Amino acid sequence: MGTDARRGRVYTWVPLHLSDARNACSPRTFLTAWQKASEHQPVPGDRAVDHLGLIEGVRKASSTRLAELREDYRWIDEALAALKGQFVPIERGELLRIWADSKVVQGILREANAGGWLAPVQLADDNNTEALLDAMNSIAVTEERANGKINVPDIFRVEAGIKRRGGVAVPRRT
Repeated sequence: MGTDARRGRVYTWVPLHLSDARNACSPRTFLTAWQKASEHQPVPGDRAVDHLGLIEGVRKASSTRLAELREDYRWIDEALAALKGQFVPIERGELLRIWADSKVVQGILREANAGGWLAPVQLADDNNTEALLDAMNSIAVTEERANGKINVPDIFRVEAGIKRRGGVAVPRRT
């Protein structure tokens, strides 16, 4: 995506940035992104939306999609919060180390017991970060690449504050 005809492929760019780890994009997410893109100011003179509007649309869709995910998986914030400020794709060992150092699994189990909601079924004990990664993979929030690195798709990454070189920038919070 860019400012002239030589940059970007809008037909593939939008679905790629709105898809989860299984390359699925929900209709609500798609429509949210385009609606926000159409509302972006200043309005481009020669087209309905521009690349800045689409980037803003991805940010809004990310916020909405993560809120929807929280309804079903109350533990998702704990898992993603530990990765805030990190760059993805990330080495598998590094990800597991971050979760272990932050005691994410223990926090999820503690919150689940206190709040009366269910933790991921994969979390049988409180030191199993591999099981947490399995749970994240099963709901398509993370994906393992062929090179062994773990990626978080933009639709979740942007709102969670996780960075990616060359990706949609994480919005600055003021």
